[in-house]
Amino acid sequence: MLKGAIVKLNEELKEIKYNSNKKTVVRIDVVEVPNSTRDINNPSGKTKKILPGVLKTLAPVLDRSGRIATGASPDEYKSVIEHDPFSSEESYGDFYRNSFIKIGAAGQELDLSVPREFLIWKYLQFHPEVCSDIKLLNPSKHTYIMIDKEKEATEKLSVMDIKVEAFTLVGEMSEESVKDFLILYGRNSDGISYKEAKSLLLEYIESNPKKFVTYFKDSTREYKINFKKLLKAKVLEKRGGVYYYGEDVSLGATPEQAVENLRKTENQELYINLLQILED
Repeated sequence: MLKGAIVKLNEELKEIKYNSNKKTVVRIDVVEVPNSTRDINNPSGKTKKILPGVLKTLAPVLDRSGRIATGASPDEYKSVIEHDPFSSEESYGDFYRNSFIKIGAAGQELDLSVPREFLIWKYLQFHPEVCSDIKLLNPSKHTYIMIDKEKEATEKLSVMDIKVEAFTLVGEMSEESVKDFLILYGRNSDGISYKEAKSLLLEYIESNPKKFVTYFKDSTREYKINFKKLLKAKVLEKRGGVYYYGEDVSLGATPEQAVENLRKTENQELYINLLQILED
């Protein structure tokens, strides 16, 4: 057994309780690392840390005090193992001393409605080679990543829903709106055709649909676009860290402040005049 394992656990995983009536599948994938070889058989240029045909055994580890890091108290172990007729006589200590799992390059799945697999999943969260949260993954340290398949599927569906929404919204935009929208991404749409502009916008949507939808639904979107247009046309200027119209009309020290000032009711006449200057 390894000793001294300290692992920050995924809060969502820690909250999962044993439920024999609910099938929750956790997939254990082998972590991939960059490889200097990139060819037709390996287009990603990455290699799994466990080679095909190799099985690696994982067992409970010891904490700094020398106790087995089980992830389950004796009472929780008892309440779980009583659902398994083949292990009901196995003591808490014996189970963890004799328990292990072998994982190859293809990974492994654990059904958390199965008592033994639930208990294995619990102690794997403390194993230094196993990461239980993709946000904490360190390929140089971890060999395995545990993924809740239901949560993963839900997240994928959510991304697809956002992407569908984004494509629907862009389909409703005018040619001018599409070209103007690129300004929010820091792109100059001058001199490019509508088809080129739309193609670029679709690339942005493909890479980050949520960002597009956020931009689209931003109530200050038109003001932000026009503010950048006014700056480019030198109708507005930044002097001494402050945005100005003319010599003495101060709009603020940041783009956000300038946009907020242009949105104010008392400044609508000024804003309309600035847009007129752009059109002229």
